[in-house]
Amino acid sequence: MKPEIPEPAWLSPEVAYVGDLAAALQRVAVEIGVDVGDVTTNEHSPLSHARVASAVPEREALGVSVDQVNRCFSLGGWGQGIQLLTGSTDDLAEVVRLAHVWRTGVPLVEIRRRAPFVTVSERALAHERGPEHVVAYQWRQLFADVEEQADWPEFGELVRAAYGEPRLRQLYVYTSHWSIQFSTCTGFPFAHGGVPHLQAAHDRSPYRVVSPCDVLVGETTTPQEAVALAVRRLSDHTGPAVSGTAEAAPTDPWWEEAARRCGRDACGDVPRFLLREVTVAHWEAVFNWVGGGRRPWRYAEGGAEPPLPTAAAVFARPADAPPATLQMSLGAPASILTFYPTLANELCFDLDLSMLADGDGRLTTLLELVDEIWRKTQLTGPFLMAPQTDPARPILAVHALSGVRLRLLD
Repeated sequence: MKPEIPEPAWLSPEVAYVGDLAAALQRVAVEIGVDVGDVTTNEHSPLSHARVASAVPEREALGVSVDQVNRCFSLGGWGQGIQLLTGSTDDLAEVVRLAHVWRTGVPLVEIRRRAPFVTVSERALAHERGPEHVVAYQWRQLFADVEEQADWPEFGELVRAAYGEPRLRQLYVYTSHWSIQFSTCTGFPFAHGGVPHLQAAHDRSPYRVVSPCDVLVGETTTPQEAVALAVRRLSDHTGPAVSGTAEAAPTDPWWEEAARRCGRDACGDVPRFLLREVTVAHWEAVFNWVGGGRRPWRYAEGGAEPPLPTAAAVFARPADAPPATLQMSLGAPASILTFYPTLANELCFDLDLSMLADGDGRLTTLLELVDEIWRKTQLTGPFLMAPQTDPARPILAVHALSGVRLRLLD
């Protein structure tokens, strides 16, 4: 059964008279002597939706809509990615008075006193006191979740271990599918800032540290090890969470410079990577990874394409044997990974980035690849990246699961 939709006249004589909620708000404001500033209407539903612009930058426009089921006006106000108030009333004059105090920046506590029909959350009050108070509130909420999950002690142990680490305790914390996640800002949309997610051990699975791009960073047997692993992935610039949304979060110049070095102007479309001090066993793991997976691959010796040999057999060939290459398709947008098994003690490969635009995407793809290489071969780096035009001059060192993920090289 559809909810009853009231006649416009029921909503308010003022709305019925002008046929537009925004115009009705402005008309009532003039009648009671209240300044509501700019009021905009929704062209698709002018009778039931309007927005009152805020005069302070920390607050967005106050949303006013008609609740056709409960026959009242519904109100909602957001600021810097946090819902600061909600409410409902059947008195349009009360809506106008609320809009005035909202747009002029009257504190939320005072708004709640003047407008009893308004609800202001504890998170909203914390927001007005500063981002550190929002962070503290979120941690309290997380510990409340721990109490509700008493039959999952590993989750509580992981929360306590994370809270015990000062660099994580200063970040906005939340959960998604019971994965503990962090943000460098307190408003939605959040900014992960490169901070990994933490997953508690459960049903014989270990503690897991997962990158914001859902790449497995590592598995540990204790929550303390998981937290330590996550902290080692933090940038030196990862600081306390700030008010606002992802757009307002502090940028990381170190990350931006690393991303620039992955761009076409710095490294070309097919940069060269080199890892020294490897063994034939490591090469064997690479061959098994490429040949044993589901991705398309191609092994060649000169112009011939024999069956995939073992790495040991490749390095046992005569010195004058044709050069060998082992290629694997990574799929769009990064297309081809090409290994050059020339020296047994050096892992050398090219990564085709031609389908990726300059920016974070290239660097993220590189980090994900290095993490996958680590999972398959246990090689942690450093992988030295050199420009396509000057393969002997590395400009970036990439580590897997290390205290330093990236190192800028001169």
